[in-house]
Amino acid sequence: MACTLSSADAATRQGEWQRLLRGAAVGRIAVPGGMRVRFRAEEAIQAELDRLVAAERTCCPFLELTVEASAESGLVLTVTAPPDAEPVVQALLA
Repeated sequence: MACTLSSADAATRQGEWQRLLRGAAVGRIAVPGGMRVRFRAEEAIQAELDRLVAAERTCCPFLELTVEASAESGLVLTVTAPPDAEPVVQALLA
C-alpha cells in the first residue's frame, strides 16, 4: 500500500491538510484503525474538506475516508486504514 503522489505533491498535499487542520479542526480522537477529526460546520470548510477527501481517495485508495455533518457535531472526518497503513493516517492528520 502506497500513495501514488510524488514526494513534492505529497508535501504540498500535507501542507493543505495542515492548513485546514490548524484553521478549522476543533477536536481529534483516535479510533480503531485511524482517527476522527471534528471541524467547524462552515460552508468554506466543508468545501475544502470535500476537495481534500476526494483527492486522497484518488491517490490513497487503501484509506477509508468518511465525512458526516450534523448540527450538534459539526463536520466529522473519520479516516481509517489497514493496520500496516495506520501510520499514513497519523501522518496525514497529525
